[in-house]
Amino acid sequence: MWYLLFWPIFGLRYLLVENINPINGYHLIHCPLDDMIPFQEWFFIPYAVWYVGIVGMHLYTMVYDVPAFKKYTKFLIISMSTSTAIFILYPSCQQLRPEVFPRENLLTDIVGLLYRLDTNTNVFPSEHVIGAIAVF
Repeated sequence: MWYLLFWPIFGLRYLLVENINPINGYHLIHCPLDDMIPFQEWFFIPYAVWYVGIVGMHLYTMVYDVPAFKKYTKFLIISMSTSTAIFILYPSCQQLRPEVFPRENLLTDIVGLLYRLDTNTNVFPSEHVIGAIAVF
């Protein structure tokens, strides 16, 4: 179960990586398709389910399939360590967040909280995609 020791390290790395690079040192990740995507606050729901899937797969394999748990955890450790190195060498960001939400409701309040907690930096490579590939 030595794999479980890495999760606090990955939490700490976000604090370090977010504070290593100066705000003007980020490379903007953008394509014209980005401009065509409207803001939809209900997208928070599948975003939250993604986290449930990641944690759920970890718990399920830890209890019912230890070899898969070890393989899954090793994949996450290696791929997220690689992405951390990329974040340090090539800090990236996206400027997709609206200045003002088009509506006010519970989901926009939650998205606003998420925006305050999580910066729009270090987006390439996408660790959400890495996590989804790991679950798959």
